[in-house]
Amino acid sequence: MRLHNRQLKASFFNDGDLLQWPRDKRFFYAGLIQIADDSACLEDSSFSFKLLIFPSPQDSDLTIEQLSVWKDELIAEKKLISYTSQGKKCLYLTNFHKHQTLKNPSLPTVPLPDWITWIPAKSNPNAGKYAINKDMVSSILHSSCDVLTIDLDSSYKVLSNDLQKSYEVLTNVFQPKPEPKPEPEPEPEPKEYTDDDDNAQAREQSKNELLDLNPEEPKNPVQALGSKAITFAEVNFGRLLSPSETSSILDFCQEFENKASPDPDAIVIAGLKRCIDNDQRKMSYLKGIMLDWIDHGVVDLSHISLRDKEFTEGKKKSANKFKGGKESAKDIRAARPRINDSAAYDPSAWAKAGYAVST
Repeated sequence: MRLHNRQLKASFFNDGDLLQWPRDKRFFYAGLIQIADDSACLEDSSFSFKLLIFPSPQDSDLTIEQLSVWKDELIAEKKLISYTSQGKKCLYLTNFHKHQTLKNPSLPTVPLPDWITWIPAKSNPNAGKYAINKDMVSSILHSSCDVLTIDLDSSYKVLSNDLQKSYEVLTNVFQPKPEPKPEPEPEPEPKEYTDDDDNAQAREQSKNELLDLNPEEPKNPVQALGSKAITFAEVNFGRLLSPSETSSILDFCQEFENKASPDPDAIVIAGLKRCIDNDQRKMSYLKGIMLDWIDHGVVDLSHISLRDKEFTEGKKKSANKFKGGKESAKDIRAARPRINDSAAYDPSAWAKAGYAVST
């Protein structure tokens, strides 16, 4: 048994059946083609397959047992036919001549099966050709398939019967036994109540009320001072407050509480809303608002609108006062004498204008 120099057709690498195999199995199949004689026959020896196809130490994972498994799979897939001739176990590659075209085949070195005949040439006994009985090969392949089908059918029937028996046994073992029906409980006899029973119930009820065995928790627990204002600021400022900012809000709430405000958090939240409306999300702006309200006695939400009105009126008065000052200065300037005035050299006119005149 030796390797031959053979060429594989391109169709070998595009064969739909072969592409479903693992890479190493396809390589093993190609190696069998290299080992086979021109008759497509080779000896059945997994040990020789290992030495010839996978001799490298890098192929140590491909054992002889694995090659035997692949060989049996190829037989089951009708790529190989196992036969015995002259006391030797041999293999025949069914698709050998599909991938090989031999012009001058050599003499057989492996015993031939019944469906192959070597016909030597008349002029040269060492030359010749192989005659293959394709009908016989086809009948062998189909007969092996029929035998396999019959074996599978019989095995299926045996397995089905065994499974049916096992199922019946398991059903009998694990079938839950019917539970006995509970006997009806006897109806309680009517109890005769007395005055002592009523007194005992009254005493038990009063005892439970005194002990308060199931006290109800308050539905609306009081929140800590400043918690609502801090939460409002963090949500609307879009960030967590720093410790100093939190301390400032708590101080404002405490200040309004000291001034008897009914809801200090609401006052601070109103100031925060004013910061947001004016796009001034910072504590310095809130501090100015809070100090103004504290100085002007704002302790309730209704006081805020009054303080706003007072603030607006104060601004108007300041504007009018400033405007009146300008008019007075203008009048004074208009009353001053000019150089080209007719009274420019009249000392009495200068005295009327408020200037000290020396006589």
